[in-house]
Amino acid sequence: MNPLICDERGRRCFRPDLALRKWRLAIQYDGAEVHSTAERVLLDVRRQETAELLGWTEVRITKDHMRSNGTGAVQKILGKLREQGYPS
Repeated sequence: MNPLICDERGRRCFRPDLALRKWRLAIQYDGAEVHSTAERVLLDVRRQETAELLGWTEVRITKDHMRSNGTGAVQKILGKLREQGYPS
Protein backbone atom coordinates (compact mmCIF):
# COMPACT_ATOMS: atom_id res chain seq x y z
CA MET A 1 0.00 0.00 0.00
CA ASN A 2 1.28 3.45 -0.99
CA PRO A 3 4.75 2.29 -2.07
CA LEU A 4 7.33 4.84 -3.08
CA ILE A 5 8.24 4.64 -6.76
CA CYS A 6 11.66 6.02 -7.66
CA ASP A 7 13.44 6.67 -10.92
CA GLU A 8 16.63 4.87 -12.00
CA ARG A 9 18.71 7.27 -9.90
CA GLY A 10 16.68 6.60 -6.78
CA ARG A 11 14.83 9.92 -6.83
CA ARG A 12 11.34 9.83 -5.32
CA CYS A 13 8.72 10.22 -8.05
CA PHE A 14 5.25 9.16 -6.92
CA ARG A 15 3.25 6.99 -4.52
CA PRO A 16 0.39 4.99 -5.99
CA ASP A 17 -2.29 3.60 -3.71
CA LEU A 18 -1.17 0.11 -4.70
CA ALA A 19 1.58 -1.14 -7.00
CA LEU A 20 2.34 -4.40 -8.75
CA ARG A 21 6.05 -3.77 -9.28
CA LYS A 22 6.74 -6.82 -11.45
CA TRP A 23 4.17 -5.57 -13.95
CA ARG A 24 4.85 -1.85 -13.37
CA LEU A 25 1.17 -1.32 -12.67
CA ALA A 26 0.17 1.59 -10.41
CA ILE A 27 -3.37 1.38 -9.05
CA GLN A 28 -5.06 4.57 -7.88
CA TYR A 29 -8.39 4.86 -6.12
CA ASP A 30 -10.08 8.12 -7.06
CA GLY A 31 -12.54 9.10 -4.37
CA ALA A 32 -14.91 11.88 -5.40
CA GLU A 33 -14.28 13.90 -2.24
CA VAL A 34 -10.51 14.01 -2.64
CA HIS A 35 -9.96 13.88 -6.39
CA SER A 36 -12.58 16.31 -7.64
CA THR A 37 -10.97 19.68 -6.94
CA ALA A 38 -9.22 21.46 -9.80
CA GLU A 39 -5.90 21.35 -7.92
CA ARG A 40 -6.19 17.62 -7.22
CA VAL A 41 -7.11 16.82 -10.82
CA LEU A 42 -3.97 18.65 -11.96
CA LEU A 43 -1.82 16.73 -9.46
CA ASP A 44 -3.38 13.43 -10.58
CA VAL A 45 -2.62 14.21 -14.24
CA ARG A 46 1.00 15.09 -13.39
CA ARG A 47 1.34 11.86 -11.38
CA GLN A 48 0.02 9.81 -14.29
CA GLU A 49 2.42 11.53 -16.71
CA THR A 50 5.32 10.81 -14.34
CA ALA A 51 4.27 7.17 -14.07
CA GLU A 52 4.15 6.83 -17.85
CA LEU A 53 7.58 8.44 -18.27
CA LEU A 54 8.96 5.82 -15.88
CA GLY A 55 7.34 2.99 -17.82
CA TRP A 56 4.44 2.41 -15.45
CA THR A 57 0.78 1.97 -16.38
CA GLU A 58 -1.74 3.63 -14.13
CA VAL A 59 -5.15 2.09 -13.48
CA ARG A 60 -7.69 4.43 -11.93
CA ILE A 61 -10.47 2.89 -9.88
CA THR A 62 -13.63 4.65 -8.69
CA LYS A 63 -16.44 3.68 -6.37
CA ASP A 64 -18.36 2.38 -9.39
CA HIS A 65 -15.62 -0.21 -9.96
CA MET A 66 -15.94 -1.30 -6.34
CA ARG A 67 -19.60 -2.33 -6.61
CA SER A 68 -20.40 -6.05 -6.47
CA ASN A 69 -17.40 -6.80 -4.24
CA GLY A 70 -14.97 -4.97 -6.52
CA THR A 71 -15.65 -7.10 -9.59
CA GLY A 72 -15.24 -4.12 -11.93
CA ALA A 73 -11.94 -3.14 -10.32
CA VAL A 74 -10.58 -6.68 -10.61
CA GLN A 75 -11.62 -6.90 -14.26
CA LYS A 76 -10.01 -3.56 -15.06
CA ILE A 77 -6.75 -4.48 -13.32
CA LEU A 78 -6.64 -7.94 -14.94
CA GLY A 79 -7.27 -6.36 -18.34
CA LYS A 80 -4.24 -4.08 -17.94
CA LEU A 81 -2.12 -6.98 -16.68
CA ARG A 82 -3.07 -9.09 -19.69
CA GLU A 83 -2.11 -6.21 -22.02
CA GLN A 84 1.36 -6.46 -20.46
CA GLY A 85 1.66 -10.22 -20.92
CA TYR A 86 0.14 -11.55 -17.70
CA PRO A 87 -1.03 -15.13 -18.35
CA SER A 88 -4.80 -15.54 -18.68
